[in-house]
Amino acid sequence: MWLKDPDAWKTGTFMPNFYIPDEGIEALTSYLHSLQGQQNEAAQEWEFGVNLFLNNKPPRQGDLVWKRFGCRGCHRDNAVGGLKNPNAAPSEEMPNLLDAAIKFSEEEMRVLLSGRQVPDLLNTDESTPPFFCPDYGDAISDREFKVLYAYLQNLAPKKSRFRFKPLH
Repeated sequence: MWLKDPDAWKTGTFMPNFYIPDEGIEALTSYLHSLQGQQNEAAQEWEFGVNLFLNNKPPRQGDLVWKRFGCRGCHRDNAVGGLKNPNAAPSEEMPNLLDAAIKFSEEEMRVLLSGRQVPDLLNTDESTPPFFCPDYGDAISDREFKVLYAYLQNLAPKKSRFRFKPLH
């Protein structure tokens, strides 16, 4: 059982063993099964309505989209990356996305998120890295994507105002 001994279920998993007693696992499982959830579309409209009311700008709204779609699970808060991803080239870590809005136009980024992104293998004789960017396809609305891109633009390194000319 996953909650009782994650490593026994999937050797080498990153899921820690919380040593939850059997009664706790049963109670947690019952609770999770009881949840009905909220329609995603309704939740999105509510979230954007709250943001509009609070006068949150697109980068702040994008931060919420970043969190809701689970991007921070691999790329961390503020897109700094670094999560261990065994056998992922080049460094066995999830990349930071700080310059993603510089490297990719809004349209290019949309295309990337519309397809599953699996990292290149560091060693082709070993297994596929466990973490990858899923195909968001139609799951992310145009409005959500626009504020997500604004969030990534906000994280991009700022251009220097000063340029130094080399001395002759």
